[in-house]
Amino acid sequence: MAQSVHEHQSIDEELETVRFTLGGKPFVLDVGLIDGIEEVKSMTRVPRAALSVTGVVDIRGDIVVVIDPKEFLGEGEKEENVERTQRIILLDTSVDNQRVAFIVDSVVGVDEFTNEHLEAVNNPDEFDDGIMEEGYVESLLYTKPGENDGEVVGLINVEKIIDDSQVEL
Repeated sequence: MAQSVHEHQSIDEELETVRFTLGGKPFVLDVGLIDGIEEVKSMTRVPRAALSVTGVVDIRGDIVVVIDPKEFLGEGEKEENVERTQRIILLDTSVDNQRVAFIVDSVVGVDEFTNEHLEAVNNPDEFDDGIMEEGYVESLLYTKPGENDGEVVGLINVEKIIDDSQVEL
């Protein structure tokens, strides 16, 4: 069983995040790690790339490696149809000067979190124990602190997913 989120992370002040879905489950990324959100119509597959690499895409003259976080979070099947319009979150990071993005099902909106949102969330059933233990999700957060009807979202560990994607082009 995973540890409580108090042991995973605390929020110093306010954490502003972008909420999105993967396989129908809600996740968030710190907005400080995001360079933009784009819709792309086509992606180019990369032969012999890691399974988590969906392909590459040209965004305003920059070639961006697109990673599918579902590969690590166990949220549904990897997207096989790269010809339809898809949404990607451009990350404000690079691997060996190579820009990186995550492909997501949908972008829901922006949320702000404080330490109150961390309260008493142990690993709920809707999140797999493995993603917490492996470090792919840093914390679980309540969208409505102190209320039982608040949604639980997973704060994604971008660095861990990128490292484990073995992005090399």
